[in-house]
Amino acid sequence: MKPRRTLINVIANEKIGLGHVYNILTILPYFSKDEILIVMNKENSLGKNKFQNKGLKIKSFKNENELFDIIKKFDPHIIMNDTLDTKIRFSKKLQKTNCFIVNFEDMGPGSNYVNLVFNPIYNQKSTTTKFFGEKYACVREEFRNKITKLNKKSIVITFGGADPKKISLRLLKIFQIYKPEYKIYVIIGNGFSHKNQILKIIKKLKQNNLEIEAVVKTDRISKYIDKSMFAITANGRTVFEVAARNVPIISISANQREETHEFSKNKKIGYHLGLHSKVSNEKILESIKKMEIFKNRNKFEKRLQKIKIQNSVDNVKNLIEKHYKKWSQSMSN
Repeated sequence: MKPRRTLINVIANEKIGLGHVYNILTILPYFSKDEILIVMNKENSLGKNKFQNKGLKIKSFKNENELFDIIKKFDPHIIMNDTLDTKIRFSKKLQKTNCFIVNFEDMGPGSNYVNLVFNPIYNQKSTTTKFFGEKYACVREEFRNKITKLNKKSIVITFGGADPKKISLRLLKIFQIYKPEYKIYVIIGNGFSHKNQILKIIKKLKQNNLEIEAVVKTDRISKYIDKSMFAITANGRTVFEVAARNVPIISISANQREETHEFSKNKKIGYHLGLHSKVSNEKILESIKKMEIFKNRNKFEKRLQKIKIQNSVDNVKNLIEKHYKKWSQSMSN
C-alpha cells in the first residue's frame, strides 16, 4: 500500500521570521509515515535549508500557477498551509483539488473554506473546525522535555530567527547604560541582518565587565531559557516555548500582527509592553527592574505552572487524524 502524500506550503522571510518553519518542523515527525513534499514561494523561503538538512523534498514556486502545477503532479491527500491569512479565491481553488486542507495561523476569509484551522495565538472560542488557544501551540520537542530545577542567575533575549526591527540591538543599548549583575544570553538567529552590530556591542559590554554571551545560530535555545530568571522576547510563537519552560516573559510585539496575539497578555505571565514602536526605553527598563524582584517572578511562575502546553502537538496531530479519517470515509462513499 502506497503511503499517504502530504504537501506542506510554508512561508518565512526576514519580516515575519522563521516561526512558521519551526511550527512545521515540530509537526512533521508525527507524519513520518507520509510521503512529504515541502513547497515555498521563492520570495518567502528563508529557512529552506532547515528542511533540506532533514532530508526532506522541497520545491520552490514563483507564483500561484506554479504552486498548483506542483500540487497536481504530487497529487496529495493532505495539504497544510502555514502561510498566514488566506483569501477565499485561493481556498476555493484548493478545494477543487479534492484534498484535506489544514491551515495554521489563518484569520483570513479563506479559513472558512478549509477542513481544519489551528490558531493558537488567538483567544477565541473554538468551533468544530477552528481551534484557538495555547492547547494547539506546537512547541518544539526541546521545550516539551522535563523541566530541571536550576540555579537561575541569567536572562535571555530572543527575538526569533530574523528580528527585522532590531529589538535585540535596542535592548543591548539599554544594557550599555543599565548594567545588571546577572548574565545575559543573546540569541542571534540565522536571518539577523544586524548580527555584526550586535556582536560589536557585546564586545564593548564585555570590556565594561558585563557578563554577556552571544548565542549564534542555535536551534536549541531551551538550555539558555531553562537557566534564565526571565526572558525578553517578541510576542510571536516564542512566547509559547518560553512559557512551556515556566519562565516569566517580558514581551514586545515586533509588528502589528503580533500585537493581536493575546496569550502573554491574557495569561498574565509577565509584562507585555505592546508594539515596539510605541514602547519607550524607560518602560522597557522599568519592566526589567520589576522582573528582577523575586516575588514578581514567583507570582508569574505559579501561573505558568498551571498552563499545559507540552501536549499541544499531540492535540493538533490527533485532531488532524480524526478529521482526516472522517473526511476520507465521506469521500469514498
